[in-house]
Amino acid sequence: MALSDHSMLKPIALDELTAQLRATHRRLEMGGDDGAEVEHGILKLSPSRRIATLRGEQVALTNNECSVLETLLRKKNQIFSRAQLEEALYGWGEAIDSNTVEVYIHYLRRKLGANVIQTVRGVGYQLGPMQA
Repeated sequence: MALSDHSMLKPIALDELTAQLRATHRRLEMGGDDGAEVEHGILKLSPSRRIATLRGEQVALTNNECSVLETLLRKKNQIFSRAQLEEALYGWGEAIDSNTVEVYIHYLRRKLGANVIQTVRGVGYQLGPMQA
């Protein structure tokens, strides 16, 4: 990430600074860079535009849906626990509803198809195989 990617005007709002630090930390942890497209078979994601493309059709995503999907796409073969996905959504110690991850997984499955995200019983979630 280049230094000029994010700029802030003085006086600096601490909430905004914290949010940008969390987002940068998440991207670095996930091995991603700012806005770089990621793909898995017929599914592509443009995180900077919050748009997924499935079989060439655009699907608009909310910020949280995009965060969950990006996390799964950056490490395609990894199984993510609910806690790991919560951290990708909210970061350091923010209050989270108990079923937040399940809600966003449900929304993504409704928008992208039931088989896009698989549940690994007792462990977490991972991307399913994507075929044309």
